[in-house]
Amino acid sequence: MKIKGKTRQDFEKWAKDKNYELRCGDIIWDFYPEDFYKMPDSMQFGVLVDYFDSCGIEIDIRYTDYEINYGRNFANDFGFKSRPKAREKAIEKANEIRNKQLEQ
Repeated sequence: MKIKGKTRQDFEKWAKDKNYELRCGDIIWDFYPEDFYKMPDSMQFGVLVDYFDSCGIEIDIRYTDYEINYGRNFANDFGFKSRPKAREKAIEKANEIRNKQLEQ
């Protein structure tokens, strides 16, 4: 799961400005980009959702018996057979939308 371009720079600034802490049980880390990007995608996802929420980009993946949908604010593409693929596609699309916002 990767964010790129101006979105990545903006995300890192957002996390540092908020003094964002990464928590895992009783362990707390200050936000350092090099550590964040080494974390499992499932752990990164929650932090990225918080960031994109702050930008007005809502990410919502839903599981049904047959498929997973990513982001109701995005084109409703269906057919993802796993939650990780849906998360990856949702972040990819959110990154694209945010880069367009930052270019304006």
